[in-house]
Amino acid sequence: MVFIALDTNAVARFAAACARQNYRPVFSTFSTVASDGLKTDDNLDGHMVASSPVFPYFQSGTPATDEFQQALRGFGSGLRVGVGTGVGWTAGKLLERATSGLPEPPSSDAVLAGLWAVKHDTLNGLSAPLSFVAEGKPVSPGCWYNLVLRDRAWASPDSYQLNCETPGRPG
Repeated sequence: MVFIALDTNAVARFAAACARQNYRPVFSTFSTVASDGLKTDDNLDGHMVASSPVFPYFQSGTPATDEFQQALRGFGSGLRVGVGTGVGWTAGKLLERATSGLPEPPSSDAVLAGLWAVKHDTLNGLSAPLSFVAEGKPVSPGCWYNLVLRDRAWASPDSYQLNCETPGRPG
């Protein structure tokens, strides 16, 4: 396996250079580089794996993922869709959750209080369980979803299973 720490366009160029040398390893990259822009690259098809810290952006079939897909269809024209899109959506849903009970007039203290009230919340299955602590670091296990590029489409090789580190053992 070759982990490529480059942007999306450079990943494709790197894979093409490898293919010219008849070298066809499995490639991996940072989660936010995994995008639809890589799907049609024959040098990566069947040779690319990645992960996502939130739901796979191509997932549908749950109320939360269907809402995301509907928003993409309605407002995502021209958007470069990928893991980063799902991360941004999830961040927005977290802000929505944290601000759902804001008083009038709203204040930054009220936003923080709303965030600190979030405990073991997956945002309806969009993320690992999230918890926030007043004046402290967020509490969240190291979790991810596996992704694989095959047949010119990103897929979930383990049926959208959330994988998390076991304490004391690397993930």
